Amino acid sequence: MKNTLYLSVLCLTISLLLCGCHSSSKVIADHFDNLNAIAERNAGDCDKMASSLNQYLSQNEASFRKAVADVSNAEPDEAQRIFSASLKLHDASKECHNSEIEAFKSKLSDIVLQEAVN
Repeated sequence: MKNTLYLSVLCLTISLLLCGCHSSSKVIADHFDNLNAIAERNAGDCDKMASSLNQYLSQNEASFRKAVADVSNAEPDEAQRIFSASLKLHDASKECHNSEIEAFKSKLSDIVLQEAVN
């Protein structure tokens, strides 16, 4: 599960780059930036990080799913924002091995993969 989030975002980023500009990619990049900020703000407290990340994802799931499903292409800088934020998110949460963090990673991967392929 540790690499699932990374691989999911890598696939999304590659597909965005291959397609080439759509506002949905900005929404996705903004969500990843927000998730990254939450993870960094709560570094050192895995329980609080997990709770905050899951709360954000629950509150923004519909918007995130719609953006992933609607994205047709992206500016390279938006794709880079998504990829960079996902790497930071992975790094910030890699020391946390509790079930809530794993649930967050699983749900985020599900959103990215499921909506991207539908």
